[in-house]
Amino acid sequence: MEFSHARTRTNNIALGTVIGVLTPMLVFVIFYLIQGLPAGESFYTFYFKYYIRSVLPNILSLCAIPNVLFFWLFLQKRNYQTSKGIILSLFILLIWVLIEKVF
Repeated sequence: MEFSHARTRTNNIALGTVIGVLTPMLVFVIFYLIQGLPAGESFYTFYFKYYIRSVLPNILSLCAIPNVLFFWLFLQKRNYQTSKGIILSLFILLIWVLIEKVF
């Protein structure tokens, strides 16, 4: 079975981890643009408003949902290493959310 250069270049754990980390961040920024910017809040006050209310872990968990779509897409392409990277980033986010919930 031959692998093309493009396929092996996009099939690595580092790419999956980067996608898995950046996707929730991008979704959170979009959430800010929809909720905070029209209210005239800076990103800093928007973030800490939800942090103080102890709602931030819930929002971060919801921001990780698009990672499931990327995970599924890379599985369909048989890019298993990239899928592993996305799962790794989900575990990193899970640990962060658990720390936020406990402390």
